[in-house]
Amino acid sequence: MIENENYLTQKELKLLDPEFIDKAIKSHEPITVTSYKLTPEMEHYLHNVLSLFLHQLDQDYMTEYLVYCLNELLDNSRRANAKRIYFKENKLDIFSPHDYTQGIKTFKATYNSQLQYYRAIQEEYGFFVSMTLKQDTDFFYFEVKNNAPLTVFEYKRMHDKIARSFILKNIENAVASPDETESTGLGLTIIIMMLEKIGVNVSNFTILTDDNSTTLQIRIPSTMSEQQYIAAISEELSATLKALPRLPENVIQISNLLNDPASDINKIIALIKQDIGLTTDLLRMVNSAAIRLSKPCTDIAEAVKMVGIRGISNLIYAVSTVRALNIPKNKVELWRHATTVGYYTLVLAYEFYPSARNFVSDAYTCGILHDIGKVVFTAAHPDTVKNLTPLCTQRSIPPRLLEKITAGANHSEIGALITRNWNFPEVISCAIQYHHIPYSAPKEYRNTVELVYLADLLVHYSPKKYDFEKLYLPILNKYNIKSEEDLQYLAHTIQKKYQNMLKREVSWNSILNGQYN
Repeated sequence: MIENENYLTQKELKLLDPEFIDKAIKSHEPITVTSYKLTPEMEHYLHNVLSLFLHQLDQDYMTEYLVYCLNELLDNSRRANAKRIYFKENKLDIFSPHDYTQGIKTFKATYNSQLQYYRAIQEEYGFFVSMTLKQDTDFFYFEVKNNAPLTVFEYKRMHDKIARSFILKNIENAVASPDETESTGLGLTIIIMMLEKIGVNVSNFTILTDDNSTTLQIRIPSTMSEQQYIAAISEELSATLKALPRLPENVIQISNLLNDPASDINKIIALIKQDIGLTTDLLRMVNSAAIRLSKPCTDIAEAVKMVGIRGISNLIYAVSTVRALNIPKNKVELWRHATTVGYYTLVLAYEFYPSARNFVSDAYTCGILHDIGKVVFTAAHPDTVKNLTPLCTQRSIPPRLLEKITAGANHSEIGALITRNWNFPEVISCAIQYHHIPYSAPKEYRNTVELVYLADLLVHYSPKKYDFEKLYLPILNKYNIKSEEDLQYLAHTIQKKYQNMLKREVSWNSILNGQYN
C-alpha cells in the first residue's frame, strides 16, 4: 500500500517497473495505491500504473477505455467522500431521507466551486481513495475503493443508472436526459457503454458496500484479445468500408511500379504526367515539404530527384486519399489541420532524424493522413459529432472514445482500416491507428508514430488547453522536452516556420497554377 503522494517514493517507482508488475501478475498478488488527496499528479501516476499493468497483460487496446473508466470511478469516490464532509459540516445526517434530500440540493454547486478545499481536507477527516489491480486465473480486474459506505439512496440511484443504460440505444440519448442532481449518472452510463464496446458484460461491473467502505470493481475475462476486438470493429464497420471508393486505377498502377525495383523511373514519371491533377497536387506537396528549397519545383522528374522514389510514392498515397475521400482542399478545417500536422511532423523528423531520408518521407505522409478516419466518421455520423463535441469538452472525454461508443471504432481505427484496405504501407496505417496512443504502436514503427503524436500535440497545444503533467511524458523526455517552457518554445518555433512556409506556398502555387491552367 502506498500513501505518500508528495513525491515518488521507491515503492511508487517500483509500480512503474515492468518486472515488478510482471511478478505481481504471475503470482496473482494485488497492486494497491492509496491516496488521501488524489491530486492531479497522483491521478496521472495511477493512469501510468494501470497502463503499464495492461501493457504487461498484452491488453493495450483497452487502455483508453479503462483509463477513462478509472477517472470516472476515482471522481465518483472522491465526490462521495466530499459529500460526507459537506453533510457533516452542515450538521446533516446523510442517512436520513429528509436531510439527504435537503443537503443534496446544494451539495453539487458547493463541491464544484470548492473542489480544492474538499480535495485538501479529506485527509483531515480520514477519507481515502484507493486503486487495486490484480490478475486472477480467469479474470483480471481493477477496482476503486473509498472508506465510506453507500446510503440506501445512493445505492438505489447507481443501480437505476446501470439498469437505464440497457434502455438507452446510444450516447446521444443519454446526454439528452441527464440527471443534474449529483453528476454521477452520465459517467456510469458511459462506463457501461464503453465496457460493452470492448466485449465486457455489465455483470462484470459490480458495486460492493459494507459498513466501512464502497468498492467499484470491473472484471475483465483473461481470454479477451485484441484480435477479437478488431474483428468486432471490422464487422460493425464493414458496410461503411464497402461503400468507400477504390483508388483510381492509374494511381494503383503508379504505386505498383514505384514499389517494383525493376521499374523504369522514366516510365513512371511519364505515367504521372498524364494526370495533370495528380501532377499539380504532387508538386504542391513537394514544394510544401521542401523546407530548404530556394525556388519552386515545377517538374515531376525534378521532384523525384528531390524527395526520392519513396518520397514520391508516399505523396501519391496522400494525394490519392484526399481525392478518393473527396476532401475539398483549403476549404475544410480538417484538411488544413492535416497539412499542418504533416508539416510539423516533417520539421520534427528533420530535427531528430536528419540523415534518415526514407524516415523523413514516411513521417511527412503519416502526419498528413493521421486524421483521415474523421472524414468517414463525420460523413456517417454528422449529428453525433455536432451534439457530442460540447460533452467532450465539458467532461474532458477524448472525442475518440465517444466515437468508439457510437460507431464501434474511433477515427484512428477507421483510418487504419481504410489504408489497409487500400494496401498502403503498414507504417502509414500504424501511424494513423496509434497517433493518440503511441506507446501501443509496434516497436518498428514507434518512432514515426511518436513524431505524429508530438506534431499533433504541438499544433493543438496551448497552456490553457493541456495540463503538461498529464501529457505522455516519456515521449516528451525522449525528444528533450523537459518542461512546459521547452514545449512552448518548440511549438512557437515550428509555428513560425509554418507561417513562413504558408507565405511561400501562396507564391509558388501561383506559379504552378499559371503553368498547369
